[in-house]
Amino acid sequence: MPRLSSPVSDFGRRANEPNELWGVVTNPLETGERQTIFITPDIRLRLVGLLDALTNPDSWYGTDDDIYTTVTIAHKIIAALYGALDMNIAIVRMAYPAGVGGGMSIAATWNIRNLTDLSGNADWCVLNGNGFDLEAGQYLVLVHSTVYGVRTHQVRLKYGDLYMYGSSGRNQQSNIMSSGESVLFRYLTLAAQTFCRIEHFTEVGGITNGLGHPTTSGVGEEVYCTGLFVKLSG
Repeated sequence: MPRLSSPVSDFGRRANEPNELWGVVTNPLETGERQTIFITPDIRLRLVGLLDALTNPDSWYGTDDDIYTTVTIAHKIIAALYGALDMNIAIVRMAYPAGVGGGMSIAATWNIRNLTDLSGNADWCVLNGNGFDLEAGQYLVLVHSTVYGVRTHQVRLKYGDLYMYGSSGRNQQSNIMSSGESVLFRYLTLAAQTFCRIEHFTEVGGITNGLGHPTTSGVGEEVYCTGLFVKLSG
């Protein structure tokens, strides 16, 4: 069981201490084994806020990066407590070779993300064209998606004929081009096997890099969209 410290009141200072937050939990994905961990007051407060945001998105007053970081920390804690190999995890990505842009975005359109690979230890998720099939069950969902120079934008998950939406944003001021990201963190219940896909709305079109701008490193890969699915039951 984790050892819990008493909560603290200075919630706002946590964003300035990423090294402390990340250093609390070692990497459970290397061995897949359970670990004894120490949860700092800052992390405990983050997780409480995250649980509130699941039922009331307006209760979260942090940035998109705060949400993404906190969910990632929660994922590591769960893996450390229960053993990463016992978790039902599927990760879908839109990943291209180094230097390749994310592709053209179409103005005023929900652009379909081109998912290129699937990883994890799940047999309940299968790539299907630009989307994927999920079996019936209950899931914890985290989607992170980037764009470039498209003004207002938002990511969403299409599941069957329904949708769930991520954070809204604007990433271009006047003629200054910039990158932006949208994060979706929700709880999903599927009564039957369902076709899903990730879409990203863009206000204006962007040739070549509208759906993500590459780095200049020349190595590795360019990742423009990631979806994490943890199966809870079903």
